[in-house]
Amino acid sequence: MSIRDFSEVLRSGIGSFAKAAAGVQYLITVFFSILFVIMTTLRLSAIAFAAALASGCASAASDFDAYSHSGMLTTALDAVNLIQDSVRDKINDTTLAGRANGGALWLDQHYSDVKSKRLLRDDAHTGGHRSRTAMTNLGADIKTGNGMFGVVYSYGHSDTDTRNSDITLDGEAHYYGVTIFGLLSAGPINLTGSAGYVRLSGSSDVATGGTTGIKGNIWKGSVGLNVPFELATIQWMAYADIEGTHITPHNFSGGEPDNALIWQFPIGLKASRDFAVGSFTLRPAADIAVVPMAGDTRQATLINGALRKTRVAPDTLYRAGLGLTLKGQKGEISAKYRYEAGEGGLSSHSGLLSGRYIF
Repeated sequence: MSIRDFSEVLRSGIGSFAKAAAGVQYLITVFFSILFVIMTTLRLSAIAFAAALASGCASAASDFDAYSHSGMLTTALDAVNLIQDSVRDKINDTTLAGRANGGALWLDQHYSDVKSKRLLRDDAHTGGHRSRTAMTNLGADIKTGNGMFGVVYSYGHSDTDTRNSDITLDGEAHYYGVTIFGLLSAGPINLTGSAGYVRLSGSSDVATGGTTGIKGNIWKGSVGLNVPFELATIQWMAYADIEGTHITPHNFSGGEPDNALIWQFPIGLKASRDFAVGSFTLRPAADIAVVPMAGDTRQATLINGALRKTRVAPDTLYRAGLGLTLKGQKGEISAKYRYEAGEGGLSSHSGLLSGRYIF
């Protein structure tokens, strides 16, 4: 075959390939054009369906998203308090001064059941909530001379329902947190402090249909002092703290909730006494406190274009607790019960099981 013949064959082959490629390109273009039309039609149908569904639930969302928001924030505050309870127990330990220098590992398991009859009220509606929260706190601390420093990792889960309202909301949330805390002895007075972060992730379901997603960041901190003393063979500790909790919810469907900065000022007295039981020590303890609250205890929330005001926390909490600890040479186990009450028919029962290894 001559070079001219080979060139003619090559040119003919290239031309045939180009025509085939153009045909394939045309078929691909037609295929994707048809696919685009189908997808656009399905998308418009889904939007129309969602709009119809939203219009059917609009009145419920407009009236009751604020209930969900307030109930979830109230529960989040209770979850943070369960973390702070562990911190407070460690830095307000009436026997801390007698503990030898060294470290400790501990695990606290909290559970609380909180009810309110009229807490979540605004100008249009009055209602309450019930929340059940479990919180696990895994911590470590070290005592050196006149100081103590520790860290605690937390995971919790809560379930929140409305009560005495015209519609049923059921919410749940998960909490993931880390907190550092410390104590410095300054003569007869101990200075205390803590700081931490908690991640909130949850949702609330409306009985008639629809789900509201709630996520948020919670920053918390405290400063305070305690004064240990002995009277009538009983170890006492008076304490006072300033505790701040900043909750920043986001991704809240249907509304734009404000951030909430809530202040608590617990003022309390704790007492304990040791009894020898063989080679162990049995320590009953009691704790009472009054907790004034301030800040954003009443929330202004924009729900579907309407400004709604709901209540997040009472003005004052009244707290009482009883505990029992069995202590050995290197470890101890504890059980504690706490009751709280406040305005709006608020009542809270919580329990604690704890184990600690001291080395």
